[in-house]
Amino acid sequence: MHDYTSNEIRDTLSNIGISHGDTIYCHSNIGLFGFMENYQSKGQVCEEFYNAIFDIIGRKGTLIVPTYTTHFLSNNQTFDSKNTASQMGVFAEWVRTHTDSIRSLDPAYSVAAIGTDADYYCDNIPNNSFSKDSVFDRILTNDAKILCFNHPGCTYLHFVERELKVPYRFDKTFSCSQFINGNIINQNWTIWVRYLSDDKLLHSPTKYVKSIKNESIASLSKLGRGEILSIATSKVFDSVKAGLEKDPWFLINAESNDVSVKIDKFYQ
Repeated sequence: MHDYTSNEIRDTLSNIGISHGDTIYCHSNIGLFGFMENYQSKGQVCEEFYNAIFDIIGRKGTLIVPTYTTHFLSNNQTFDSKNTASQMGVFAEWVRTHTDSIRSLDPAYSVAAIGTDADYYCDNIPNNSFSKDSVFDRILTNDAKILCFNHPGCTYLHFVERELKVPYRFDKTFSCSQFINGNIINQNWTIWVRYLSDDKLLHSPTKYVKSIKNESIASLSKLGRGEILSIATSKVFDSVKAGLEKDPWFLINAESNDVSVKIDKFYQ
């Protein structure tokens, strides 16, 4: 028994608007699709998804996957872009270890990319994972597509929050180290974090995902036991902006009319 076929992956990607030349930023949990026909190994399943993507986006397209290691900033570990494993699931890790893959030198929010613009998205990034000219800024500038395999929300939402200056997050700078060209480099790195004063400030994409589905802003299709969602970064930005204008707690646990939310810089 199987839940889907490799051909159905291609058909589904085409149905949700993935096309030739696209740049896509892919969050994934491919296990939730169930069993692929003629399944042999996890590596084979990853290869089928990879091939399906590039069969559609072609040589002019670019695939980007998150290969985050946020725990490195607080655990005093040395990040090695060539060898440090990703925390972002089996498909992202498979792409990271692909012979054609390039990885950005970001000790917290690195990405791995393959395709015509891989260098552009991975090279010469700033020491702030969410600032201007970051990977997230570059995918907005080029209106890349967010592609989600059974994954609610996306990290790009935090970049949008920063651009729109939400009050419940702030830039925090960490001291860290990276292994680069045979040397350990000590540096400061800044990421966008929440205040710890209230659990209601925890990120929650539930209202966002519901809104883009209900208003048909995103393209959505079933595959096996799961679903695939695609949305342009410009549409994410505009939908979050509209959502925050109606509800300042659009992307966190708090309800829209909750005036008891505690935002206190002393609880960082």
